[in-house]
Amino acid sequence: MSIAIQPTSVFEIAQGVMSTGLDEEVVLLDVDSGRYFALNELGAFVWNLLDGHRSVQAVHAAIQEAYEVDAETSRPDLHALLRDLQRRSLIRLVDAAPSDAAPSDSSAEDASADA
Repeated sequence: MSIAIQPTSVFEIAQGVMSTGLDEEVVLLDVDSGRYFALNELGAFVWNLLDGHRSVQAVHAAIQEAYEVDAETSRPDLHALLRDLQRRSLIRLVDAAPSDAAPSDSSAEDASADA
């Protein structure tokens, strides 16, 4: 079941999913089902940012910077990719903080120190 994607949503790679880079793409293996998936260059870029700490908004900003694309073009594509990965149980939602909660630098450091 898919959850609404908010700018503050945070996703991580689901347990039992392995990935490897292949040229500019990423190949995923869902160990439980034995199914393989391939992500193109942009999908691979997003995949590598789904670390359980970055918000969708931060991932979106990184896409805009790296690919010099506007928000109106890139946001729907990012959300479609995240919904597809979520529907296939390749990622999971770890946090959906209220949109008015702005993370501080110290909280990001604390979160990574606990991981």
